[in-house]
Amino acid sequence: MLLVGACLLLVCVIGYFPPLQELSAVTLHRILHFLSIFGSGTSFRGLCVISLTCSFVGGLFDTYAYYRCQILRINS
Repeated sequence: MLLVGACLLLVCVIGYFPPLQELSAVTLHRILHFLSIFGSGTSFRGLCVISLTCSFVGGLFDTYAYYRCQILRINS
């Protein structure tokens, strides 16, 4: 969530420079549209879905790495 929030903040700050206003608006619209695809029309819900999915996959990876470390320690 922090990564996407930082990206949105950066795009909004870039929008304060007159030559980059149009680029900022288009980029912001595309990011919010991408998030709304995963959130059934709501960008915040899409952000939550993507964040929870990444957290779940990270937890699975940590569990696998811990299990693998324990197996290698027993076999050596």
